[in-house]
Amino acid sequence: MKRRLPPEIEQAARIAAASIAAQKKRGPPPTDAQRIAEQLAPKSAAGPSHRPRFVKGRPRLARGTMNKTEAAYAAALELRLRAGEIISYRFEGVKLRLGEGAWYTADFFVQASDDVLELHEIKGFMREAAAVRIKVAADVYPFRFFLVRAIPRRDGGGWDVQAVGA
Repeated sequence: MKRRLPPEIEQAARIAAASIAAQKKRGPPPTDAQRIAEQLAPKSAAGPSHRPRFVKGRPRLARGTMNKTEAAYAAALELRLRAGEIISYRFEGVKLRLGEGAWYTADFFVQASDDVLELHEIKGFMREAAAVRIKVAADVYPFRFFLVRAIPRRDGGGWDVQAVGA
């Protein structure tokens, strides 16, 4: 005769088994850079935005949400912050007015260790409109502007940082 366990113990065993199975599906734990990027990414109070079910191309990220390249650069900035090379930084911390109905939001607003304010624009691909906006902003505002591109791992990795404007 098969002995049955009390219902509350059976339920606890099912929950534990489901938890173990879910943990196995999640895969390996995140790296330090991934954890830092998750901590630095702003949390949206409204939750994920509604997106159509079938969309051509890639869906746009919600405002204030980092893409993978920006998250990796945030991890690099965090290392520079801990090393004392910069005083502070903020993702999408500044929005600059360029003209009537034209705005520029830098990816990162950085305060360098010499107290100079810098705006870092992270690009994998840059459209002409984005290039014009960053050049106009560099001419109009008294900040240091930098265009940052990721160097592929096969080419050694790291960041290609170029000054924009004067």
